[in-house]
Amino acid sequence: MRSEENKSVFILVGGWLRDEKTYEKLKRTAPGNVDFYFVHYKHLKHPSFSGDLLKFTKDSGLEKVNLIGHSTGGALCIDFAIKNPHKVRRLYLVDSEGVYGKEKSWEIFVNLIKSNLTRRKFFQNVRSTLHLIKSPFLHFRFAKYAHFADFIFDNFDVETSIIWGERDTLIPLWQGKVLHKLIKNSDFHVLKEYDHDWLFLHPEKFWEIVKNK
Repeated sequence: MRSEENKSVFILVGGWLRDEKTYEKLKRTAPGNVDFYFVHYKHLKHPSFSGDLLKFTKDSGLEKVNLIGHSTGGALCIDFAIKNPHKVRRLYLVDSEGVYGKEKSWEIFVNLIKSNLTRRKFFQNVRSTLHLIKSPFLHFRFAKYAHFADFIFDNFDVETSIIWGERDTLIPLWQGKVLHKLIKNSDFHVLKEYDHDWLFLHPEKFWEIVKNK
């Protein structure tokens, strides 16, 4: 069994079509006392996601972990935390799914285009397109699951930090406010001038919040 006395363990479940390389800067800028793991939803089998992630923690010798859920990954992390609260030290929801936004299909498509029209995301978007072409059914299945997720947080007492980009056009700020209201043991951070994908573009902002916990 690995010792976690001097290490903070963070597991990230990333956003839709985003791979480990997308979050490379987040891992690279982590404090020295952090053990960082990336779990891609394509390796997990909904609805057995919680069981798969639980197995991952056991196989990796991890006891209690900090769980980061970005976008689509946020819905999966909420599901795990609800079912396995004893395994989560703190839940970090970053521009996360988990509240049903009731947008129409064309609205989701337009918002997705708006969110990705930036030169800084060019290489991530190229890789995302390739992932979608390779396994369209898998990715659309998870997108549908996350989009329609609308969790009930009765008796949910996992300490949670909700962090949102003020200019998120994909999962708007109001959804973060609803999550904060539903999760009693939560704090809420709004990052002005940042959009949906600030986590991998400006990861230092995330670690600043972590440092103050």
